[in-house]
Amino acid sequence: MIFISLHLHFILMSFFQRDLTKEKLLAPYLDAKYAELNLSFERVDNLKLQKKGVDLIYNHNGKLFFIDEKAQLDYINKSLPTFIFELSYLKNGVEKMGWLLDKDKITTHYFLLLAFTHLMQLI
Repeated sequence: MIFISLHLHFILMSFFQRDLTKEKLLAPYLDAKYAELNLSFERVDNLKLQKKGVDLIYNHNGKLFFIDEKAQLDYINKSLPTFIFELSYLKNGVEKMGWLLDKDKITTHYFLLLAFTHLMQLI
């Protein structure tokens, strides 16, 4: 049983790192698309802000919007009828608050993103 638990922990950690890598590859593409649409966002590189749930900052007439991009990158070229919002998760056997309900997050808006064929070369 311990082996299974350790193995699952390793898989979850490797998915986390894999997902971060995919998001970093996707960001320049999204920034170019936002620019094509004349949307001026500031991409956040500050780790402290990112941990607060902020990937982009949008300033509209002096009002700041803190946006968390959520990309569905495991199902490229598939239109799924759903999106997962993390309510809680287990870390080292301890239940933690998920990003959607975490009061420490300052996110004001979410961008939900689906990936299709023309993005496959990036990921």
